[in-house]
Amino acid sequence: MQLSKRIYEDYLKKSRLSYYEHLLYYAKERGYMMTGVLGFYRMLQDHDFDFTKGKKVKVLINRHDIDTSPKVAYQMFQIEQMVYGKQGSTTYYFRNSTVDKKIIKEIEQYGYETGYHYEEIADYEKEHRIKNKELLFEHLPQIREKFLNDLESYRSLTETQSLSIASHGDFINTKYQMQNTLILEDESTRQKSGIEVEAYDESMTKYIEARFADQMLLEKFYGEVIRAMRQEISVIMILTHPRNWKVDIIANTKENLKRAIQGSKYRF
Repeated sequence: MQLSKRIYEDYLKKSRLSYYEHLLYYAKERGYMMTGVLGFYRMLQDHDFDFTKGKKVKVLINRHDIDTSPKVAYQMFQIEQMVYGKQGSTTYYFRNSTVDKKIIKEIEQYGYETGYHYEEIADYEKEHRIKNKELLFEHLPQIREKFLNDLESYRSLTETQSLSIASHGDFINTKYQMQNTLILEDESTRQKSGIEVEAYDESMTKYIEARFADQMLLEKFYGEVIRAMRQEISVIMILTHPRNWKVDIIANTKENLKRAIQGSKYRF
């Protein structure tokens, strides 16, 4: 992203939360059930939706990746309470760096979902500075052990079960084309983790007919989701990041500084 665009997005843009509120109201008016990732997975397991019999169902899977700003995430949660209340649910995935115990507890107590936004492959590479993809693959057993320990620490810290988790994307993952989901390709690690579903599991995602992420320009994201609902697409997933919806100067500055420091260390 160009520097001028980054400065605008992180420090100058007006709140876009009204777009989010309208999007949810529109979904509700069109008859979409709003659920989180774990909720949808359990619906499939319980055969609540039989897609083979041609029954028309309309589901909005609402996922939030809290890469920065739990503060803005909480404001999105308040909007969801106002629009859907306890008749819906969403999933909030928190990184270790964005854990806010108070917010997580309130989301969980209300009946919505939270989970661990894991990034152990990127973390391990940065810590050990392994600038070789093949060598990084050789270290997967250690990375998987780190993941299990980190997940247990996250659960203990947040006092949650975190039965659904989601991989976080980092420049390291892009550089080496190694997504964090590789960690769970080992069946033993997956069983030890005790999770029910990872957000990118094919056993669930194959039922999603349309996916939209807010990394695209907001106007395009908003318009595309609305268009999908007008077409009455049965199962839609939206992925949002609080950073894209409202400025949080402190959180954005901390994240930008961390990225700059990590980038410098990585280069040198």
